[in-house]
Amino acid sequence: MTAAIPVTASPQDHLFGVSQSLGGRYWTLKGIEESATRALAAQLGGNDLLGRLLASRDVAPGEVQEFLSPTLRRTFPDPSSFADMDKAAQLTLDA
Repeated sequence: MTAAIPVTASPQDHLFGVSQSLGGRYWTLKGIEESATRALAAQLGGNDLLGRLLASRDVAPGEVQEFLSPTLRRTFPDPSSFADMDKAAQLTLDA
């Protein structure tokens, strides 16, 4: 029989009422500014839950659409910035 791992957080800190996971850990939300939550929620048509989640991930109001709809083009750098990429592309084209 396995001994229970003591939980160090108080009950009001438990997320969704879960005091302890199977691995002995507990979930808590990161402290966030309510003004950031309200600004993000307003931008999302009043969706407070999504605004709170984005605020906890430090997403700025101007970055919401990029965060919710990521693309490889915006995420990756210009392929020509890789070492010898243009040379490799020319060699491939010549072949």
